[in-house]
Amino acid sequence: NNKGAVIRINAEMVISYVLLNPVSQTTAGKDNFQRSFKDDQRSYRMDELNNATMLPQLQ
Repeated sequence: NNKGAVIRINAEMVISYVLLNPVSQTTAGKDNFQRSFKDDQRSYRMDELNNATMLPQLQ
């Protein structure tokens, strides 16, 4: 599993991150990305609000 995240904190204390999720042509796309993080109990969580799925966030 090569998933990971890179966190950046700038001088104004703005925090941003990039999720690393290697894919192939058959596993690329929004649906596969969301499915791969949906029930992952290791280090990510998925927020769902009013049936709208949001991007995974670091816990």
